[in-house]
Amino acid sequence: MANIRGLLICSLLLSALASPSARCAEYTLMPSPATVHIGNFNAALKPVLTINSGDIVTIETAATAIEPEAIDQSGVVQPSVVPDYTRAILREVKDRGPGRHILTGPIAVTGAMPGDVLEVRILAVDLAVDYGFNRQRPYEGALPDEFPRYFERIIAINREARTAEIAPGVVIPLTAPFFGTMGVAPPPALGRISSGPPGVHVGNIDNKDIRAGTTLYMPVRFESAQPTESDFWQVETAVNPSSELCPAAFADCMPPSQIV
Repeated sequence: MANIRGLLICSLLLSALASPSARCAEYTLMPSPATVHIGNFNAALKPVLTINSGDIVTIETAATAIEPEAIDQSGVVQPSVVPDYTRAILREVKDRGPGRHILTGPIAVTGAMPGDVLEVRILAVDLAVDYGFNRQRPYEGALPDEFPRYFERIIAINREARTAEIAPGVVIPLTAPFFGTMGVAPPPALGRISSGPPGVHVGNIDNKDIRAGTTLYMPVRFESAQPTESDFWQVETAVNPSSELCPAAFADCMPPSQIV
């Protein structure tokens, strides 16, 4: 997993949209103990940012489920490479679960109502830090019986070349990073639900085709939409095949990505 940055445009597909001549605002949302939540989608969460349809948000996500101490002890990268916000989030955010994803948001979209469709245009996605990690949990993934042992490693990333050497002489391209998790607030009746499985809120779909230049359409389940990345936006996958043997992909932090 890894930190990822994205540039996004959020629009509502409504019967009457704002005037096309209206000027769109631009925002930047960075992860911090005050702007993330861990492990759940919940309509009761208070938005950390409110935008209008058509506004542009540059959003950054934090790496999920890897302790900074493990990165420090690996020797793969210098401890200074780990963002201060990652250490602060894992130190200060105590309300977690039932899932493990660090989700940036939620973001409220003014005027969104149940029955509307939220259109998210992903303008750009980039890698935010010089490392990612890969983990295998016993008896999980696409071939559970073939992988009975726990395995975890930190992998250095060459952001300039957009590559990572995952084994001596084995270099993989990181040319199309994507957000593993994007979603909207679930119906209030569902309460607090795990960030692990996808559902009516969209969520952890891990679709490698949801990358820069694409558009994701999500049904609005709750007034004002409240998308949240790693929840309106989130997570942080640098590269992933069409299935997960691990089941954790190679993930990195996403630097402020642009979303409309």
